[in-house]
Amino acid sequence: MIPLKNKIVGWYTVILGISIILLWTFILKPATQEEGRMEMGFHLMSEFLMACFCIVGGVKLLLNKKVSSLLIMLAHGMIIYSTANAAGYYGEREIWPMTIMFLFLFSFSILIISMTLRAQKQIPKS
Repeated sequence: MIPLKNKIVGWYTVILGISIILLWTFILKPATQEEGRMEMGFHLMSEFLMACFCIVGGVKLLLNKKVSSLLIMLAHGMIIYSTANAAGYYGEREIWPMTIMFLFLFSFSILIISMTLRAQKQIPKS
């Protein structure tokens, strides 16, 4: 049987991955983007790769596969980087609800990586 925390993290990570794809679908609707085409292309590539790692990692965790820990840490490492950048972007523009949301996602991803490492007994409990 899969532990409850794995179910929560698994579903959260899958939903997060799907949400990233949906968010970018809405963001790309308007034709006004500040970034250049190449910059936006690389940015989108990393965002969709992050979303794929989230979805696959979450599903693997829900299926209790050994590779899930690696994929979850990779996905949430990418989430940490992305949400730190996004919080800065929206904070600079004083869009506080988005800034707070991205800081929450940032913090939750740090917690998930910490829990994953502890489950593998990589870091001691304080």
